[in-house]
Amino acid sequence: ARWKIFEILVQVAKTLIVAREVNEILSKVMDLTFEYLQVDRAAVVLLDAEGRLIPMLARERGKKTANAETIFSHTIVENVVRERVALLTSDALADGRFEAGQSIRIQQIRSAMCVPLWNLDRIIGALHVDSPLRVGTFNADDLDLLTALGNFAAVAIERARLQKRIEQEERIRERLSRYHSPAVVEEIVSDADGSGRVETVRTRDVTVWFADIVGFTTAAEKMEPEALSRFLGTVFTFAADAIFAEGGTLDKFIGDAVMAFFGAPIAHPDHARRAISAAAKLIEEVREWNAERLRRGESAVAVRIGINTGRAVVGDIGSDRRVDYTVLGNTVNVASRLEEHVAGPNEIIVGAETARQGKEWFRFEPLGDIKLKGLTKGLGAFRGLLDDRGVPLPP
Repeated sequence: ARWKIFEILVQVAKTLIVAREVNEILSKVMDLTFEYLQVDRAAVVLLDAEGRLIPMLARERGKKTANAETIFSHTIVENVVRERVALLTSDALADGRFEAGQSIRIQQIRSAMCVPLWNLDRIIGALHVDSPLRVGTFNADDLDLLTALGNFAAVAIERARLQKRIEQEERIRERLSRYHSPAVVEEIVSDADGSGRVETVRTRDVTVWFADIVGFTTAAEKMEPEALSRFLGTVFTFAADAIFAEGGTLDKFIGDAVMAFFGAPIAHPDHARRAISAAAKLIEEVREWNAERLRRGESAVAVRIGINTGRAVVGDIGSDRRVDYTVLGNTVNVASRLEEHVAGPNEIIVGAETARQGKEWFRFEPLGDIKLKGLTKGLGAFRGLLDDRGVPLPP
């Protein structure tokens, strides 16, 4: 009998190792159970994250399907999960351990076996089989075989779940790597629910950041396409590195402009400081690059940056065909206008709230109320003061 069990388990292992999806594994477990054991009914029950028993699949001999909710004994399965042991009963109706089992009486369960599904030292579910017609159908060898089958099934189920999680995380990483630094991507993935969505759309306090290249349109007219691509790639790399260094989200490139925001999806309380630091880093990198450009006889480059802090709609926004993680709202519009209409070459212009939150680390020069296109009233604006290298002056 032991050799027979060994031969069966070799076949079981070969069958389950090729299965990839949990549902496919459960179906094969049912096939194997009915092939090698004299059972009339079988059910697989898995535990959810809260420890609740979730019937996954059930089958009756001679039938294609069965009601997974009613085909097994909750009393027996709960006993196995609680006691963490396999169970064999020759006559459940007469077994004193199950006097309270209403499902045993309703389903007229006689011979029954139930084994836990183990993942290391944790039970992830149970495999329940029974016969409503015969007493003493199963013996110790049958229980050993069912236990081994349950162990193989548990390994296959966990392998399939792990593979699914890995694939989901890779999809999340691939999409988020456009917006975030590797460290932030890892933090998001560790908190994500596996859906691939970073978070639901909601209103949050953020700092929005716009930068573009001064005089780009004129300069671009004189460049060959390949040189233009290298030029933009260099500036965009400076910008992305500065944004990622401060844990910001790179939203998009718009022509020669860069849009980013800070404070989402990771809710950094100092998002205004991070945005200003990223802006200063970009200006510093561009100034160092200019030294190389001037040595090659090329003209100097300057960037201008607008920053604004406030409430904005944040989240995965788009259509059924395309979704982007982005921000919307007046806070975004003001940041864009500060960059486009107020900031000068290598200047950082911020809104009043950004200056208020950043005054602990940076020095600002008030510019008074500025009338911006599209806004009905004047807006308080401030210039971030930098030294000759582009480093922010302390307060």
